[in-house]
Amino acid sequence: MHVGPALLPEELRAAIEADIRQGILKPAHVLEALTAIRRQTAVDEKTGAPEEGSLRSMRVVLRTTPFIAELNFDEEPDQTAKALLAACILSLRRAGTGRNRGRGRLTARLHDDRGNDITDECFQHFRQLVKLANGETL
Repeated sequence: MHVGPALLPEELRAAIEADIRQGILKPAHVLEALTAIRRQTAVDEKTGAPEEGSLRSMRVVLRTTPFIAELNFDEEPDQTAKALLAACILSLRRAGTGRNRGRGRLTARLHDDRGNDITDECFQHFRQLVKLANGETL
């Protein structure tokens, strides 16, 4: 499986590019609209004061900003592979940079080639496989 770059949805990208070409938007406007600067500093536990030279800034993507990444396979995945992929996708919680975990909360869904959301359908198959593996009847 090859995971492509996570991009803004095609329609949104096309609209932004058109507005930039027409001079309606500038790249800086897009950056400001989709991101924010987060600042943090280390605090001295004894004094409660900020530690000298510890102020850090990072640009972060705003919550609910949608991204789409294409999944490419060397061969078409079978139902079992799709079931496992759906379970993995539903378990995603965080991504990005952070000392102990990603700063960004996320949700992800699995779509077929036509854009239909197949996550729940594939996950139901995963649940059935788990039941069978545990000796339960369906």
